[in-house]
Amino acid sequence: MKIAAIDITRHRIALDPPVPVSWDSRPRGSFTITLVRVRTDEGLEGAPYLEFPFDPPDWVPARRDFYLEETIETDDEGWLVLPDRPGLGAALDEDVLRETRIG
Repeated sequence: MKIAAIDITRHRIALDPPVPVSWDSRPRGSFTITLVRVRTDEGLEGAPYLEFPFDPPDWVPARRDFYLEETIETDDEGWLVLPDRPGLGAALDEDVLRETRIG
């Protein structure tokens, strides 16, 4: 896979009215997100980039990919290694899906 570009942006999102959160006694009036966009040419015909959420310490592969049998990781050089399985290449963890099903 060839990576054409990597874009990193941070955004502050306002919350009106403020939202209470379990880990802090003060309601949150905003939150910050980091977007990392990796533009690639691997099987994404017509798509300008691939979004790969990663914002430690909270948004890490184990948390982001909890419903998959294996987390999606980059290699030592920062390349996203795509599995050889059909489709998206990711296998869903059926037990986790069953345990977290709503309704």
